Amino acid sequence: MALKEIAPLSDARLRGAMFVYVAAVFAALGGLLFGYDTGVISGALIFIKREFGLTTAAEEIVVSGVLLGATIGAILGGKAADLFGRRRVLLVTAAIFGVGALASAVAPSPAILIASRVVLGLAIGLASTNVPVYLSEVAPAHVRGWVVSLFQLAVTVGIVVAYLTDYAFAGIEGWRWMLGLAVVPALVFGTGMFFLPETPRWLIRGGQHEIAHRVLVRIRGLADVNAEIEEIRLSLALQTESG
Repeated sequence: MALKEIAPLSDARLRGAMFVYVAAVFAALGGLLFGYDTGVISGALIFIKREFGLTTAAEEIVVSGVLLGATIGAILGGKAADLFGRRRVLLVTAAIFGVGALASAVAPSPAILIASRVVLGLAIGLASTNVPVYLSEVAPAHVRGWVVSLFQLAVTVGIVVAYLTDYAFAGIEGWRWMLGLAVVPALVFGTGMFFLPETPRWLIRGGQHEIAHRVLVRIRGLADVNAEIEEIRLSLALQTESG
């Protein structure tokens, strides 16, 4: 009898552990897109300059457009996530990444390309503020450190992938392919976030305690998650008191 009770519990814990790994991989794709869209322009710019006849000033604007968008995204990202939820904001972020990459790839003029780069920067700013928060709020305490660090690792991997992509398409001067291929990880990122739950912390903060309980049971693989729920409540109370 005891063995029959232990087996399902072990299976549930295994599923909970697998959830953390899957969530970490999908959410960290936001970091990969961050790195890719930041790094890919270095190889594409020389071909963009040839096609559009860009001046030095125009080149600088094409490159720095991402930084402008990222600044706006970083400023708005935290407040948006508090209001609408981490998951919803990351779904929107994935959509912005995809739209920005596609618009960059088909841009018929420097003005459209610059606007597209600003849009991509907006997604980068949103991802940089919200992916680490999402990861920290779904990961259990004993693995939270390395799970959150995956975001920074993914940024670095994204930069490397961008350089390799630039090299692969340099022979055909395929700058549109360089920029447009970011649509693929954006689709995977969005699909993954669609199936992942909202974070328990945000749910409890919004008074959705029953949903938070169900999410924690699912992602921890434990029947009794009351201790963690109480810990989150105390943390939120302290945060409110400290302003």
